[in-house]
Amino acid sequence: MQDALRASLEAFLVPAFEQSCKTMFEQVDSAFQKGMSEHTVAIQQQVEVAHTPLAQTLKVKFPNY
Repeated sequence: MQDALRASLEAFLVPAFEQSCKTMFEQVDSAFQKGMSEHTVAIQQQVEVAHTPLAQTLKVKFPNY
């Protein structure tokens, strides 16, 4: 009986659990990658906005550069 239960678990439950974990981690990775991409874009926009007034000032003060 114990061997039959073990064989059944190994044949059905373990592969299903492994597939569930794989799917879950793929979803977590996808969400993480999307979040990092969105965060990177937001940071780049903030840097551009922060540096734009300085860049304009430098262009006015040093037009030859």
